[in-house]
Amino acid sequence: MSETQPAKEINKSGQTKAPRKPADQFGYMYIGHIPHGFYEEEIKSYFSQFGRVCRVRLARSKHTGNYKGYGFVQFENKQVADIAAETMNNYLMFNRLLKCHSIPHEKLHPETFKDAKKKFFKPIKSMFRKKFNQKKSADKLIKISLRRSLKMKKRQEKLKALGINLDLNQVLNPKAEEKKNKKESLKKDEKKEVPKKEKINPQEKKKSLKKETKKDQDTKSEPIKRKKDIKEQEKSLPKPKKQIPIEEKKTLKKKNKK
Repeated sequence: MSETQPAKEINKSGQTKAPRKPADQFGYMYIGHIPHGFYEEEIKSYFSQFGRVCRVRLARSKHTGNYKGYGFVQFENKQVADIAAETMNNYLMFNRLLKCHSIPHEKLHPETFKDAKKKFFKPIKSMFRKKFNQKKSADKLIKISLRRSLKMKKRQEKLKALGINLDLNQVLNPKAEEKKNKKESLKKDEKKEVPKKEKINPQEKKKSLKKETKKDQDTKSEPIKRKKDIKEQEKSLPKPKKQIPIEEKKTLKKKNKK
């Protein structure tokens, strides 16, 4: 009796491929607390010392495309995955303790290693980027500022509990603090310079207004003087006496005595 052989796959070039290994026979490992800079290529080259690494997939943010700090590694054998997880668990790397443990194939999501060999590409016209970069309303900006202020207060309270007196606003936004201090100083100067208005009775106001209106009427009622009239008035007026100096007065007095 001839046993049934698995169907062989053929490439485009016509060469026959080796039959694919079932997914249950691969070894899978979870890796967490990944430090910055230890990404797909670095993980693949580092864990290849334990055995052949087939695929590496790290979680990313859909908003920014940055790494979330955890991922999954696929090894060719289950035993290799178990050994790698045992040796690298709680391993100190760049001030972080790696967390590694092997996972059975049943617990994995079917799309964990989807597009693992492709480079991650952030689409320019993505919905997430549009939402993130869209113009925000005044109400939304107020909410954002309130959230930030609450976070700053919590941080400052923690620092005070530790015995550190530090204004985080001055450290993070020194220019904004300078502007606020300038505005406050200007307001104080204005309050000092501006005198307090005296309270005036309404009757006194009415009297002052009446006097002003009378003065205006008098000035308007006076006729405009011409140049000829002014000259005639000057002629009619008596001429002022000439002022004689003191020395001449003394000489005149002596002459009169003689």
